[in-house]
Amino acid sequence: MKAVILAAGLPRNDFPPGSKPKCLYHSGGRMLLDIAVNSVQQAGISDIRLVVGYKADAVREFVETRKWNLEVAVNDAWATDSVRSIETGLEGADTDVILLCADLLIDSEIIRAFTHTAPERLAWIRSIVPWDHDSGFAGYDDVYRNDIDNSILRIPKPMLGIFEGARERAGRFLKRYGWGIETGPGTGVYFGAAITETFYQYRPIEEVVIQEPIRDIDYFWQTDEAKIQGQVRRFLAERRAP
Repeated sequence: MKAVILAAGLPRNDFPPGSKPKCLYHSGGRMLLDIAVNSVQQAGISDIRLVVGYKADAVREFVETRKWNLEVAVNDAWATDSVRSIETGLEGADTDVILLCADLLIDSEIIRAFTHTAPERLAWIRSIVPWDHDSGFAGYDDVYRNDIDNSILRIPKPMLGIFEGARERAGRFLKRYGWGIETGPGTGVYFGAAITETFYQYRPIEEVVIQEPIRDIDYFWQTDEAKIQGQVRRFLAERRAP
């Protein structure tokens, strides 16, 4: 089995302009990329491909310091084509693939759960507590559900080609919902739409059931760096106060 970790995108949602790649930020004292790679390794998967794009050299340099035995692949079109990251991750694979995003706060148990799903079926996550249970958002249907999470997937070897045509599917998905948020081809929303619509087309889908949604780092304020920055600002403000 192969693990593909996606870390190509530009940090959005209030990250500082020109910031380092999101996977190099910290949460709870740990770097996000460390969390992803260590979780995969501890689940018993040694064949790992890391897909980078935005400031790829910075990620590559960090990987070299860790001396991980993994492959780094580059999506040169990261700014305009998030689906290309999936294609880059799956290219040439000759075994089942677990695909995951690099900004997840996970441990090896959930990765191990995916290694035990039915080998002939697609798999994604279902959370007993929906991810936006307190938002009041309406309009879900049998394609887009607030109890599913496509940030970790299992794709069986015979189905590695299912993302052909995924861009057209993403367009159909986004047109159906008409969300008033940034949904261009280089965004995470577009990426998620491509996965959801593709998986729906190739049902049935096995669900790895978890109690609550997986925590991830979507906003700069969630990072340790932001918290430290805030502490420094408060300290300096107190020093300047009369």
